[in-house]
This record gives sequence, structure tokens and C-alpha cells, in this order.
Amino acid sequence: MPNLADAIDVVASRVEKLLDKSTYITEQDTKSALVTPILRALGWDCEDPDEVRHEYRHRPQDNPVDYALRIGGKPRLYVEAKSLGRDLGEYKWGLQTINYANGAGVNWCVLTDGNSWRIYKSNADEELEQKLLLETWLYDPEGKAPPDGAAEVLSLLSKESIAGDELNSCWQSLHIERQGVKALCDLIEKKDASLVRLIRQRTKLSRDAIHGLLSRTRVVVEPAGRRDTSLQNPSRTNGEQQPGMYKRFWEQLLGRAKGKTKLHSGINPSNSQYMGTPVGKRGLTLYYAILQHNARVELFIDRGSRAGDESKTVFDRLARARSEIEASFGGPVVWQRLEGKRACRISQRLGSGGYRDDEAKWPATQDAMIDAMIRLEKALRPHVERLKV
Repeated sequence: MPNLADAIDVVASRVEKLLDKSTYITEQDTKSALVTPILRALGWDCEDPDEVRHEYRHRPQDNPVDYALRIGGKPRLYVEAKSLGRDLGEYKWGLQTINYANGAGVNWCVLTDGNSWRIYKSNADEELEQKLLLETWLYDPEGKAPPDGAAEVLSLLSKESIAGDELNSCWQSLHIERQGVKALCDLIEKKDASLVRLIRQRTKLSRDAIHGLLSRTRVVVEPAGRRDTSLQNPSRTNGEQQPGMYKRFWEQLLGRAKGKTKLHSGINPSNSQYMGTPVGKRGLTLYYAILQHNARVELFIDRGSRAGDESKTVFDRLARARSEIEASFGGPVVWQRLEGKRACRISQRLGSGGYRDDEAKWPATQDAMIDAMIRLEKALRPHVERLKV
């Protein structure tokens, strides 16, 4: 069985080449080149019909699902594939996949285009967007690297994990978080009198001061035992990402950045989670990244597939000035050499909000991102300019 991390690297490279060349591939080619290799690495024997059924119909009159993954002769997980680049955020695709699974009594299903992977609990008594447990991707055309935790998310789809019902355990944790965080958010949003009294007893602050504090307070949950995956935040209110949401967010950010910085001013807002601009050295790009409930600013270092270890060399040279860079930035930043990967990243994660949060809160998130980007670029600039690359 191939190693999952190796399979992710191979598939991510294929996706990169296809997207860079704007190559359209059919759904069938997507399955054979991108989806099946991942399933094999997850321990599924895709050539054994006792384990994996292709174009499976639960009943003769049903529409076929691309993969029915079976344990003990019974389907336990449905995987529906779309051609690479298809917008999986469209409501109809998620609904179609869930309906396939529900019609066969299968509790879990996956929607994928070979790059993006979405895991749904099909039988959950929830609206569609609340059925989505996890989502990840292998390659982003703006970010040039898989997200931290992609292998961890996909490992939940392994034959061993499905047999052990690990997805259900993850789902139960999600429900605990949803209930607890919703109650906490309600107390904060409504400025509950008992909460205000408790804070006054502990701090002696005035009611007005506490109300002001609560108005600026946000709840950010780190999923228990699982970092850097796209576990759905229980306090989400906006539901699924809507078409054009990213572009709208970036348009607003660029508007707010005018008068503060010329960074990113010469580019058009993207319709992805990333928006980047080069910093004068090949393969070095300053990116804004907007995630579901948080954001990030970063210097992404990727000198290209033919550059050998140049990306690591650049990272190491900058890392030698870490204390000076962090002092200039005003605090610690995250240094990710990304061992085993081509690229490296120097970043700062912001807990100020994300694209799934109430749009009324976007300006505060955008201002925090702009401020962090200005400080990061200023801290890195003299060291980047001295690089001999």
C-alpha cells in the first residue's frame, strides 16, 4: 500500500500541472489520476469488488455513485467525484451526494474533485451546511502547497478508520462543541446579566466597561486533538461559502488598505482563499489567506520544481535573522520549513475572524490582516533584499 503522504504529493503535483496549464480533464480521468490513488493509499483495494464498487447502484433504479467503499460486504462510505476544478461549494453537488448515501442507508459520504475533499454525515438531522464535518484540499493554485493537516483529514477515510467508526467519534466531538460554544456565544452576544455580574465580582469593572468588552469578544475554538484541519466551527452563522464570497472579501480588504500600504494594490482581487503579490525575488510571495474562522498573512517561499533545495536555503538564511525579524514584527511568527515539501512558509495566524463569519465582522478581520501584513513585510524587507538568489 502506498504511503498517504507520498500519494498526496503525487496527486498534488498532478493537480498543479493540470491547473497551471488550464487543462480540462473529464470526471473519469479525475477519478483514475487523482481520486483512486488517494483511496489506494488509504488502504482500499480499488480492484476488489468486495471492497470497492465502482458506479454502484443500491437499487437498479438509483443513480450510480462513483465509489461505494465496503466493509463486511456492506457499503460504509460513498465517494462521489466531479471533474477537477468543479465548484464543490454549489449546493446541488453536496445535496446530490448526500441523497445518494441516504437512499442506501450509508451514513458517511465524500464529495471530491480529486483536489478538494468534503466529508459529510449524510444522515445527520441538520441542514446541508451543518452536515459538512471536514474539508481539505491537496493543492491551492494561489498557495502552492497543501494545507497543514490534509493527511490527517484524509486518514479518517482510511479502511481502518472507517472500520473503527472514527468519523462518528469526530462528529460527536463536533456536537459537543456546537452546543457549548453556541451557549457561550449567546451569553456574550446578549451580555447576559449573570455573566456581567460574575465579571464585575472578579474584576470590579463597571457595567459599561464590561458591555464594551463583551461587544469586542469573539469565541475561537481549537478542535480538540486536531490542529490545522477545516473542522467546522460550531458558532458559524453564514453556512456554505457563496459564489463570489472570496472576491467580495478581497475587494473590501483592498479598499480598506488604500492609504495604509501599496502592497497588493496593483493586483486584482482573487476568487480563492489566497491573494498574493511578489516581493522582488523569484518564488517569494506575500499572501493574505482567509480561512473559515481565522486568517493568516505569510511569506510563501517556492522557488519551483527545478530549483532543487533553493526554497529551503532561502528559508534557512531568513531563519538566521529570526530574532531580529520577530523584534521588528512586534512578536513571534510561525516558521514552517515544511520538511519533505518543496516550499516553506513564514506566517502569522490571526484569530480575528474568517469568511464564514458574519460579514458585518469582516472589516475588523480585514484591518487586522492589513496591519499584520504591513508589519510582516517591513520586518522581512531588509533581509529579503540582501538575499543572493
